[in-house]
Amino acid sequence: MLTINKKKPIQLGWRLYQQVEEAAWATKAGHDYNLRLATAQDLPLLTDLLMGVSADTRYLRFLSPVPAFNPARAETMARQLWLENAWLTQVLLATVREDSREKIIGLGEWHINPRDCTQADFALLVRDEWQGQGIGTVLLKRLVELAGRDGVTSLHSEIHPTNRVMRKVLSKLNMPVSYQFESGTLEVEVKLA
Repeated sequence: MLTINKKKPIQLGWRLYQQVEEAAWATKAGHDYNLRLATAQDLPLLTDLLMGVSADTRYLRFLSPVPAFNPARAETMARQLWLENAWLTQVLLATVREDSREKIIGLGEWHINPRDCTQADFALLVRDEWQGQGIGTVLLKRLVELAGRDGVTSLHSEIHPTNRVMRKVLSKLNMPVSYQFESGTLEVEVKLA
């Protein structure tokens, strides 16, 4: 396992990241967590993540008022979004160990546009109690690296205009980010090239 000290930022090379399946990080408050790619065996953990976020977080992630997830609906949504999506999908998980069990505290995803494989849609989801700890920033930076490795040159997302946290995370990328207001949402484009 590669351990990365948050106080000494390093740039992982593309080849190194391809070989590293798991990386350990620390939040701003010093809590350890791991990053890893999701697998089909993560369905119960993904379901738990959806059931564990607040109404505000659901609203910002799905851009509409989404009722609380029950187990069956959460499992169906997790399958549709992350495991059986028709678009080529990459899901990066931030996890912690609680009572010797793994728990997802954050998730970053991108979905390659089937009409143009150089473009992908992306989204982030971080559990409420873990927000503001730098997890979303780390997830997005790693998603950018993974997407670039796979030939994606631009990432796209729709965010709610009031989502200042996501705009702050995007500002930390040090690459061109453009916003366009469209139908009540902000259309975001991140240029990777």
